[in-house]
Amino acid sequence: MSHSSNPQTKGPRLIKRRLVRVPINVRVRLRYEREGMQQQCHCRSYDISEKGMGLMSPYEIELGQVVDLEFSLPETMAPLKLRAVIRSKVGFRLGCEFISPTDDQKTEIANYGNAQRSKTE
Repeated sequence: MSHSSNPQTKGPRLIKRRLVRVPINVRVRLRYEREGMQQQCHCRSYDISEKGMGLMSPYEIELGQVVDLEFSLPETMAPLKLRAVIRSKVGFRLGCEFISPTDDQKTEIANYGNAQRSKTE
């Protein structure tokens, strides 16, 4: 059976995403709680969609951890501040799902994604 014929085949790379992620490489401030103490670190993003963001982080952040993210999209001045939950972790790669982004935040991210996709077409 071919994996490409079934988008729900097991495996993180084979599940079809509802929204397309686009590459992004920006510095992200990440805040979270660990052992009752507030922690802060900086990491790099590698992709984004209206629903979430991929991060590269050498820090020990657990699956299910709620984090606060702050970053600026390229060519924008105002930082986006979003709450997210860590949904996947493979090595240093973290998959974050945004928690209740505002309509304005979703629109700003969608506009960035549309601009990036139009550059590659």
